[in-house]
Amino acid sequence: MFVIFAAAFLFKPSASKTIPVNNLTVTTRACQGKFLSLPYCDTSLPLDQRVEDFIQRLWENASWIPPQLTARHGGGGNPGPTDAIPELGLPEYDWGLNCIHGVQSGCVSSGGKVYCPTSFMNPVNFGATWNDSQVFIMGTVIAEETRALWLAGAQEESSWSGRPHIGLDLWSPNINLNRDPRWGRNVEVASEDPLINGRFGVGYSEGVQKGVDPSHLKTIVTLKHWDAYSLENSDGYTRNNFNAIVSPYALATSYLPAFRASIKEGGAAGVMCCK
Repeated sequence: MFVIFAAAFLFKPSASKTIPVNNLTVTTRACQGKFLSLPYCDTSLPLDQRVEDFIQRLWENASWIPPQLTARHGGGGNPGPTDAIPELGLPEYDWGLNCIHGVQSGCVSSGGKVYCPTSFMNPVNFGATWNDSQVFIMGTVIAEETRALWLAGAQEESSWSGRPHIGLDLWSPNINLNRDPRWGRNVEVASEDPLINGRFGVGYSEGVQKGVDPSHLKTIVTLKHWDAYSLENSDGYTRNNFNAIVSPYALATSYLPAFRASIKEGGAAGVMCCK
């Protein structure tokens, strides 16, 4: 029987960006101090009313709005998020925590010990197991470790991202089809089969999002990449300049089923488009 060990795996501190456990996460939360009195911070009010109040406040300064529409400054890379609005008590928020086979964050230290996220095997190996329950277990571990690391003030591991404090929106799972061995993301996806990728997406979404409290998601799935994405860089073409012409038949039978299953059955709350 194929077994996944979900116990935390400790790396040497030098292998990762390690920071001490502290209260940094206080600065990554909205509605602190004097801002608690604002309507959008009042959890007793209906959600629609809180959102409307916040949007109205955003319009006080139109320059506050564009940074809210990108995961990272300039779409990626240094510096990190520039979307904080101190005037409204809104902190920076990183929408781009990669969790393809574990939380891609740095480690944290506490009491002389270093704690790092679990690194599972790549999804292409999960696809070979035909074991939906193990994908669900991986998802639950990823969600719980994300929450714990977020509370501890962990940062993204990659210096490319500017090392912002991690958020609770995950850039995963990747449920594109593994169709070309030259594609650089083959290890990120479960298989070349729409059914297997759909089952992987369902198990991952349920494990990552569902908790004991049905009114709150543990973390947020971002299915990627919508859709028919299997080119990174080849013969002068990149995902930015290649015109993918996909027939309606291929979309319906190959490329859309995994997304449909992940959303309708798994309840995935987010989708990343490919550019």
